[in-house]
Amino acid sequence: MDRRTMLIGTAATVGTLMVPTVGATPVDAATRRRIRLDRTVQRWTAIEQDHHTGGPFPPGAGDGAVSFIRSPTGEMIVFQMHANGHTYRHQGSTLDDLSPGVWVDGAGFNPSPGASHYSGISSVLRDPGSNRVHAWIHQESRGPEGHMASIGHAYSDTEGYTWEGHETILEGDDPQPEGFRGAESPSVARDGDRFVMLYGNRHGNGRHQQIHLATAEIDRNGSPGRWVKRGEVISEGATSPHFFAASPSLRWSTSWRRWVCMYSTDTAYRFRTSRDLTRWSSPSTVLTKEQQWTQTDGWWRWFPTILDDDQIDSSIMGRRGRVSEQWLSVQDPAVRYPAWTSYRT
Repeated sequence: MDRRTMLIGTAATVGTLMVPTVGATPVDAATRRRIRLDRTVQRWTAIEQDHHTGGPFPPGAGDGAVSFIRSPTGEMIVFQMHANGHTYRHQGSTLDDLSPGVWVDGAGFNPSPGASHYSGISSVLRDPGSNRVHAWIHQESRGPEGHMASIGHAYSDTEGYTWEGHETILEGDDPQPEGFRGAESPSVARDGDRFVMLYGNRHGNGRHQQIHLATAEIDRNGSPGRWVKRGEVISEGATSPHFFAASPSLRWSTSWRRWVCMYSTDTAYRFRTSRDLTRWSSPSTVLTKEQQWTQTDGWWRWFPTILDDDQIDSSIMGRRGRVSEQWLSVQDPAVRYPAWTSYRT
C-alpha cells in the first residue's frame, strides 16, 4: 500500500441519541486486534439537509455507504446514497460541518440500462495525477422478477458535481430466477498499481449473499482498466445466527498495516483483517443487533461504514474515527435517518 499524506480535521458533536450499550469483541485473540465502539450513537443531522428544498430530506433518507474525498483546498467532499435512488454531495471542513446536500447522481443521470431505477455512489477515489474523481456505483433495475443489482463506474472533472462515462463494470454471479439479486455495494481502494474492490454477491429469493473480490490495473491515465472477478473471499456460511455477509466497508489500516473489512450480517456488524485481500482472519463481532427478519420493534440497522476524517479519503482508517450506519424504525419505516458511533482500535 502506498504511503499517502494525511490531512487532519476535527469532529464536532451533533444531536445525541442515547442507545443501549453495544459490545465489542476481539479480532484474532492472538494479535489482540479490536475495534471498539462508543456507547452513544449520534444522529447524523449534517447529512440530512437538502439544498433543493432548504429542509430535511424526505422520509427514506440514507440508503447505503457514505464516502468522501478531499477537495484541493482540504475540505471534505461527502457523498451520501439516498433511498430515493439518488446520491447527494455535501462539502465542509469536517464530517459534522457540511453544506446541505446537492443532488449529483441518480437513475435520471445514469444512462446504463442496469441503473434504470437506482444509481447510488457507494465509493469514491481521486486520481492524484489528474485530480479526476472516480466513483463506483450501486445500480438497480426492476422488473417482474424483482430487483437486479449491478456495479457501475463514472468519473468527474468537476469535483463531483457532474459525472461522465457511466458504464456497468460488474454483474452478479449465480443469480436465482427472481428476487433481489446481483452485484451490489462496491467498496474500492488503491493497492499499489491496482484498484481493489469488495462487493456483495446476492443470489435472490431463498439464498443469502457473500462478499466477493475484484481487481483492476491502473492504466496510464490513472483510471481503472478491465475489472477481473476474483471470487468469494468472505462468507458466514449461511449458518445461524449470522447467515449472510453484506455491505462491505474495505479500508487500509495505517496502524495495523493490513486490510480491514467491516460488514453486516443478519444479527451483527463484524470485521476481518487480511494482508492480501484473499485470505481473511476469522470474524469478530463489533456490534450485535436484533435478528432482522423476526424483529418486531426498535431499529433496523444497516450499511456499517468506517470513516476517519483525519485521512485523505474514506478508503483509509487510523486508530480513531466513526462507523456510520442507517437506522430504520421497525414499527414506522417512514422514520429513518443516518447515524454514527465513534470507534477506536
